Amino acid sequence: MSRPVAAPRPGRGRRLAALAAALLALAAGPARPERVPVRVTPAAGGPAFTLTAEVAHTPPQWARGLMGRRRLGPREGMLFLFPEARPRRFWMKECYVALDILFADREGRVVRVVHDAPPCPSVALD
Repeated sequence: MSRPVAAPRPGRGRRLAALAAALLALAAGPARPERVPVRVTPAAGGPAFTLTAEVAHTPPQWARGLMGRRRLGPREGMLFLFPEARPRRFWMKECYVALDILFADREGRVVRVVHDAPPCPSVALD
């Protein structure tokens, strides 16, 4: 004896897809990056210091960056963690403060510095 099978209800698949998307968004973590202390030792000498960095792990966090910031403390910044080492470009859309951008290799060694990158440039900085 076989059991009757219920016919699918209209719209149920869309509701399940919306629920799955919401759960994925929640699992992706907070929209705001975490803040961590970063110890910096200048390669050219001088005293080491600690700064507070927001860590951007995800593509949405990378895209948002420091967008909308009107100020940043002297020992504050953002650390962008990418899955692979390759040249990157930064466009400081809606970032209202000049920044120093440090590019580091896999070992964390600074390999390039852009000093006082202007706020809201019309071209990407690389």
